[in-house]
Formats: sequence, C-alpha cells, structure tokens
Amino acid sequence: MTLCALLFFPWVEPRETLSGFMGRYRQASLTCRCFAALIDILHWWEPNHCYVTWRLEDAMRKSLYP
Repeated sequence: MTLCALLFFPWVEPRETLSGFMGRYRQASLTCRCFAALIDILHWWEPNHCYVTWRLEDAMRKSLYP
C-alpha cells in the first residue's frame, strides 16, 4: 500500500494495493494493462488477480468509508 501511495499519489484511493490500482486502471491505460498482465502472471495460481483484488478492495472501502 505504501509503494502504491508513493508511486501514484494523486490517483490512488485509501488502502489500495498496487494490484488493486492496476486492476482499476487496466482498461484506461495501456501501461496499466501491461503491468496488470505482468502481476497476473506472477500470481499464476489466482486467475485475474488484479481484477479480483480491485473488487475486494473496493468492497472493503465501501464498508469502511460509507
């Protein structure tokens, strides 16, 4: 979370990981799509890791910050 906050300060949401950030922006940017694909390859045992992480973090944020 700290790395994501430092690298993408103006765009990052509270309590967001790098995987969640790439999952959120994977359709908006070619760079994020490439990084999301790389992260998904590194997490080969979990299909669509970035997308799933983004959805889980989004649900968590909605419960923590209503």
